[in-house]
Amino acid sequence: MLRINLILFFMLILAAQTYGQVEYSQSVGKNLSQPKVYLDFINRKSETKGKTDLYFLLEVPYASVQFKKTGKGFTANYQVDLTIYDSLKSRIVVEKLWSEKIVTDKYSETYSKENHFISYRKLTLAPLKYRVVCSVEDETSKEPIVFESDVRVRSFSDSIDVSDILLINKIIEGKNGREIIPNISHNMKPGASVTINYELYSNIDRAVTINYIVREINRNITSTRMVSRNIKTGTNIIEEVVDEVKLKIGNYTMNIVIADESGNELCKRAIKFRVQLPGIPLSLDALDTAIDQLVYIASADEIDSLKEGKNYDEKLKKFLAFWKKRDPDPKSSNNEMLNEYYRRIDYANKHFEGYYDGWKTDMGMVYVTLGPPDQVEREPMSIDSKPYEIWYYYNLNKQFVFVDDTGFGDYRLVNPQYGEWNRYRP
Repeated sequence: MLRINLILFFMLILAAQTYGQVEYSQSVGKNLSQPKVYLDFINRKSETKGKTDLYFLLEVPYASVQFKKTGKGFTANYQVDLTIYDSLKSRIVVEKLWSEKIVTDKYSETYSKENHFISYRKLTLAPLKYRVVCSVEDETSKEPIVFESDVRVRSFSDSIDVSDILLINKIIEGKNGREIIPNISHNMKPGASVTINYELYSNIDRAVTINYIVREINRNITSTRMVSRNIKTGTNIIEEVVDEVKLKIGNYTMNIVIADESGNELCKRAIKFRVQLPGIPLSLDALDTAIDQLVYIASADEIDSLKEGKNYDEKLKKFLAFWKKRDPDPKSSNNEMLNEYYRRIDYANKHFEGYYDGWKTDMGMVYVTLGPPDQVEREPMSIDSKPYEIWYYYNLNKQFVFVDDTGFGDYRLVNPQYGEWNRYRP
């Protein structure tokens, strides 16, 4: 939990560690199905001249780590290794290593996707581009999740500027004062209000107009609120609840535009968030694409019916109904079949992309329908042979041979026998 006057932050969601080759079925485990671990980097104006305070935030869902029984409760430990390099990754600028402990007395929370633990570190850096590498290693499993990304540290104007926007999950009034729980994942539930917090810096007392512009990308719906404020010299902490728009499932952007009394723009910041039902994968950015990707589990008539929706909301309703019929555990908020199907789609897109999206390739087709093979035999480029891979599925008594005829990684299925195997199998 973070005090409201402590930090503001801008979300940067990074994907979990990926693999260079197709996974074997024996390698599929918690590391591939566990919830995301979220990282945020936040820029805030620093008291040190010529520098910016960069806050690193880490959210670890309880389901991402392994708990041990300790006394009357349960404990999980993990280690965080954060390294900041220069943009060329030739020099270490900052390195921090620390351990975290999660304690709960409820067994049900040890595998919860709703409960999470948040930690942060403050770094004061020159406004430049950096390369960040972060490793989160569970003490029990010893399986690290590694993230790597570029991060731009902002500079701030001396006259007027605005910090990155904080999306708030909830606010707690307690004995220790007013504390906030940040929404690091930027995922919200339908019907929720958007609560934000940010800092507005000014070199003089002045009157400003603040425009809050919320746009739903899929439906192209925009809602605007205008607020007049008198701000003081220095740092102004602003909290706002924006509820003019009724949030439905979809992807949103919020822009904050600061203007003077004459309407001239002074500065602005933006934030992205999404509204989704529990259990719906983060990969479903575009509904039409998600419907197209049902080709390995749905009939042509079913796909046509989904596409015939009059608008986005009707298509979404049909899409959710399609998966509800296939939910192996309707009592759970998580549809395991839906999540596994799109996990395979994501994996195919990351590993088999060539002339087509990964899920459309021959390797993608086999992987999505059958999952990871039991064994893979690989032969790289040689004088008397083209590169090829053989995937073995022992439970089906089948093998699939892929050959790269072009030498550019475009593997084609040599034995494209279509039959009952060519439908999705959990």
